[in-house]
Amino acid sequence: MPKKINYSNSFGAQIEDNAIRLVEIRQNRKRLEVTGFFKKSLETGIVEKGVIKKKKALAKIISQGLVHCTPNPIKKKKVICSVPEYKSFVKIIEIPLMEVEEITEAIKWEAEDNIPLPLKKVYYDWKIIDSSKEEGKMNIILVAAPRDVIDSRIEVFELCGLLPFGFVPDSFGLNKCLAMVEQKKINTNSQVSQLNKAQLAENKQLAAVIYFGDEKSVIFIRRGPIILFSSSIIFNASQFVKEIIKPLTPNKHGESKSISQDAALEEIKKNGFGDQHQGKEYYQTAQIVIKELLREIKNALNYFERKEEIQIPAIYLTGAGSSLKGIDEFFSAELGRKIEKGKELAGYDIAGGSLAIPKNFICDYAIVLGSALG
Repeated sequence: MPKKINYSNSFGAQIEDNAIRLVEIRQNRKRLEVTGFFKKSLETGIVEKGVIKKKKALAKIISQGLVHCTPNPIKKKKVICSVPEYKSFVKIIEIPLMEVEEITEAIKWEAEDNIPLPLKKVYYDWKIIDSSKEEGKMNIILVAAPRDVIDSRIEVFELCGLLPFGFVPDSFGLNKCLAMVEQKKINTNSQVSQLNKAQLAENKQLAAVIYFGDEKSVIFIRRGPIILFSSSIIFNASQFVKEIIKPLTPNKHGESKSISQDAALEEIKKNGFGDQHQGKEYYQTAQIVIKELLREIKNALNYFERKEEIQIPAIYLTGAGSSLKGIDEFFSAELGRKIEKGKELAGYDIAGGSLAIPKNFICDYAIVLGSALG
């Protein structure tokens, strides 16, 4: 059975195909302070489909990033790194109640049946969620990731003189960062297991989170600290903005609008996506551009709700795209559901009343902040 780990001497890292993020947090009980953060875009080819191809080049970037973090360099050597959701496998499985010594072998058989890759090509881990003597069963959360994804990160960190301390799927980091105050009050396995479906719908233990990031989008459904379902979506906020400004700017022949790209972006930032701006050209384009993302989100929500025969009472939006003015109203109107902007690090006492990361950028660091929290 996995042991409880002390994460206080580690920092968080997020490695995507086109960017890296580093965050160090000083945590004293519930009080948090970001002591260093860093983000840098990556050239094409350094990381491909989650696997690091140019390890020495990335190691150099990370080493330089550790020194140039804001407001202070990161000096800790232990690192917890997120794993892209599309390269992660998370599933809750049910097994008969048994002694801890027997679980490892049982999990191996379950992993072979449930992970869509040969076990020799993945790393996997597990944790007991809850158990019932009366029903004679226990629920286990099983997590796995391809070895090439993990090994490439380990090699890079070792080139930087760092000790890889843990790897967590994006959804785990996001859930940690967006843990609501209500969830912190009900966080024991015994309490969670006693909640029936009606009770779950009435409290805020059950929720969906949409991560609308610069590099990708993720949707996951959680019950308090437990991830019940997750899915990665290729469409991202950068694509979204790029597509909606096209009609506002000149084409390659210099035709169409005369407004510059910067001016187009400024118009979007100023007006945003509130209902009062539905007549704007960029708003109408956005409705077309975002259809595929909305379809994926609707499918995920409908699949879970039909399967569990329960309606998800709360949906939160985070990631860089959530900083767009009125984007929560836009998602609400298009999905026909109430969407709220996520409250990153809710329930924590922030030292000095604010983080070092500018307020409008905190949502962009949601994954790596959660990884830094352990």
